[in-house]
Amino acid sequence: MTPVRNADQATFLRTALFLGIVHGERVVAWADHVIVHSADIPDAFIDMAMIPAGEFTALRLALLKIGTEHPSSTTVLAILGLIDRQLHTGQRSFQDTMSVLKQMRGSIRIPAEISDRVRDNDMALVLATEHGDTSA
Repeated sequence: MTPVRNADQATFLRTALFLGIVHGERVVAWADHVIVHSADIPDAFIDMAMIPAGEFTALRLALLKIGTEHPSSTTVLAILGLIDRQLHTGQRSFQDTMSVLKQMRGSIRIPAEISDRVRDNDMALVLATEHGDTSA
């Protein structure tokens, strides 16, 4: 398994925090992990570790110092995977999942290679085909 770069993980967490599919505690825990396990620690991680978990705007700004504003295809697919897992494990209801997907479609720049499927509101098919289920 290829290690996830800090920039990719920051972009993932920033997007997921915006969509409400991760909590601030996860972001702070990630910053703490990087601080403990890295020799060269960018200041943004130290800043992030000191931000209260409920301060979403401050956390998203700190994540932006490490990641980017526009998620890559890989990040978007990882977000869709998390949404799918939360639906299938009962962490999120179908109605809530559809609200998150609508918010995602309306507020995040989706890379071209998956934007047609998202724009056509065929999110169930996107979720299913990305995870090997072709029955959708």
